[in-house]
Amino acid sequence: MKGKNVVTVVLLLFVVVSVVFMLLKDTGRRPDGGPTEVVPEGAGAAAPQSAPSADPAVVRHDPAGPAAAAEAREGSASPAAAQGTGAREHVVVAYYFHGTARCVTCNRIEEYTKESLESAFAGLLEAGKIEFHSVDVQRPENNHFIASYRLTSPTTVLVDVRDGEQVRWKNLDRVWSHVRNKDAFMQYVQAETREYLEELQYE
Repeated sequence: MKGKNVVTVVLLLFVVVSVVFMLLKDTGRRPDGGPTEVVPEGAGAAAPQSAPSADPAVVRHDPAGPAAAAEAREGSASPAAAQGTGAREHVVVAYYFHGTARCVTCNRIEEYTKESLESAFAGLLEAGKIEFHSVDVQRPENNHFIASYRLTSPTTVLVDVRDGEQVRWKNLDRVWSHVRNKDAFMQYVQAETREYLEELQYE
């Protein structure tokens, strides 16, 4: 009789765990409440074919190749060849990286990030000294960003590009912590961006 009770309890626990797992999967959240990963397991694999990005600047300033990806794990990659940087010798690119399937919060982070930059750095944006690009990293042509910037969830990354080559980058990974408070979010992004520009002695 005792053995039957044990089996019953084990089966009930299995059912409960399965239901919880399915609920978490449906809501797109991790058990710890954080954002889900940008891409499924096997991030390096090509995502389903989709139309090329309409914005040619999306892949313009990116680090390319295994060497750049390996060095990026240290937090700053050495200069890597970039595609078509144009005449500007120095530009800071603010990327918002996201997956193809986007939740309300993911869209809000992009909206708040863009607004934060436009309200505090309008002059630099207008002069082309700061650029903002939203990038779907699950598109095949953008998969390389995942390894280059160690992406595990939608986030904002600042990249210092000089003479068409990436010099360093900074992940503003606390955007998720502030997304429920727009003022705090904007203060965070603006303060981090301002500090980054000051470190670069960028005007």
